[in-house]
Amino acid sequence: MKNLIRRKISIKLLLVFIISFTLSIIIGTIFATYTSVYYFSKNEYNLNATIFNFLVIMVFVVGIITFILVFYLMVRKKIKYIKYISEKVGEIAKGNIGYTIDVKGNDEIAELCNSINIMSLELKEKFDSERENERIKNDLIINVSHDLRTPLTSIIGYLEIIKDKKYKDEKSMEQYIKSAYNTSTKMKKLVNELFEYTKLYNPDFKLRKVDVDLSSLINQIVGEYIPIF
Repeated sequence: MKNLIRRKISIKLLLVFIISFTLSIIIGTIFATYTSVYYFSKNEYNLNATIFNFLVIMVFVVGIITFILVFYLMVRKKIKYIKYISEKVGEIAKGNIGYTIDVKGNDEIAELCNSINIMSLELKEKFDSERENERIKNDLIINVSHDLRTPLTSIIGYLEIIKDKKYKDEKSMEQYIKSAYNTSTKMKKLVNELFEYTKLYNPDFKLRKVDVDLSSLINQIVGEYIPIF
């Protein structure tokens, strides 16, 4: 795509150069012819070396001026548009992701603008998606931290009771140990869930599709709600 656009722009610049050069030759020739005729009519066809050199220089100067003027007039709008594009790309480079450029015309530069606009919008979409994922992960970490704090506090409390021997008897101690174990199991489950969730945002992670028995799944869900009723 880039090479195609570059090639088309190069061809158009070459055509502008050829047109400008051709017009400069034509106008220079016309100027030389008119000047020579005018000089000969005034000086009875006497042409010395000084005047001849002067005419050659004048034709050369007129040709250069004509070439520059024609070339500038033909590329002026494009140069102005390219400058405008450069300013807008600078805005995108500063971090204004999603910034778009007004597309003018239907040429190669317009195609380039369309490509820049697509790139800018895709970057914005990707940036917004990553920011949303980051927000979700932060919220998850906060929620999991809150969920872990309560059982962790309970475990520490049970262990302190056992360490300080504040239990009534061996049966109470076993109950505290059992409670600490059950609570730590819940914590392990929370940590595993957090680990599984973070794997979803790993670019190398791939979901594995499997067949599910819908009937068994429905029966399991219904069974979980039976005690409520």
